[in-house]
Amino acid sequence: MRKTLLVMFLLYSSSSLAIIYHWVNRQGVQQYSQTPPRDKSIPSERIYIKKHINDEDMPSESLEQSAETIAESNAERKTISDELNQKFQRLQIMAENCRLAKLSLVDLERGGNRLYKDANGDYQRLDEAAKNKHRKKLNSIIGKNCH
Repeated sequence: MRKTLLVMFLLYSSSSLAIIYHWVNRQGVQQYSQTPPRDKSIPSERIYIKKHINDEDMPSESLEQSAETIAESNAERKTISDELNQKFQRLQIMAENCRLAKLSLVDLERGGNRLYKDANGDYQRLDEAAKNKHRKKLNSIIGKNCH
């Protein structure tokens, strides 16, 4: 019987409360209560509780409409995520192209009588005109891929 009365009292009192007091006690511990601190020298803050929302106050939206809205939102997020992933992959490829072009340019500038691998995998020596052509190509790649 006592438990029932206590539960009923708690339910009734929790629905009728509108203000909670917050303060920090002398030991530095935060306190919350339905009444202000007994020691009037301790400053307290009133926290106002918002009114309970009834089902009538909520917008009436069917379960199907809610599911449709969520599905549309998820589809938009997936599209954005896919676009960002593609952009990231393009940036990674550009960074790798930049790195390789810079390394090739350093090798080309070292000079000497070096052999260079062509597109077919064959090795050949480049004369000065071929080196200039290759240098222009590498600088073009660096200009497009390095930022």
